[in-house]
Amino acid sequence: MLPPEGVYCVVALKGKFLHSQTFHKTQQDVDTAIDLLEEAGLNSYIAVGNFISAENRTAPNVQSVRSFFLDLDCDPTIDDGKHYPSQAAALQALKGLVSDLKLPQPVIVNSGRGIHVYWPLKTAVPRDEWKAVAERLKATCLLRGMTIDPAVPAEDRKSV
Repeated sequence: MLPPEGVYCVVALKGKFLHSQTFHKTQQDVDTAIDLLEEAGLNSYIAVGNFISAENRTAPNVQSVRSFFLDLDCDPTIDDGKHYPSQAAALQALKGLVSDLKLPQPVIVNSGRGIHVYWPLKTAVPRDEWKAVAERLKATCLLRGMTIDPAVPAEDRKSV
């Protein structure tokens, strides 16, 4: 789901806090970095886009993206309108979205306390073109009353 070339970022978390972020020029280097983080007992993730430079992982530095995605947070102990009560409830809402909009079946990842949803693309798309469609996906989800992390689908965060 990563663009085929570019600068990639691997982020390590210790609990909920940023432990490190490293930039890599090949996907093989990304795999090695993740292996080392796992051996150290750290949680890791890969930024979904590639970057123009290894300066930072901010949205303006994103060169291209090769998937659309959602984050569906789940927690039965939180009733704040931002969490599904269970992963089953989140999957049901996702199933309705996919069916009603005739979307291709996504890749679904159990994130522990939620669900990450990815629609891989055949080719990488420049950030500005990707962002326009991602904004429509986000708006559609919100109009349907889906409980999504609104910062994720169009990467409306300071750091990606």
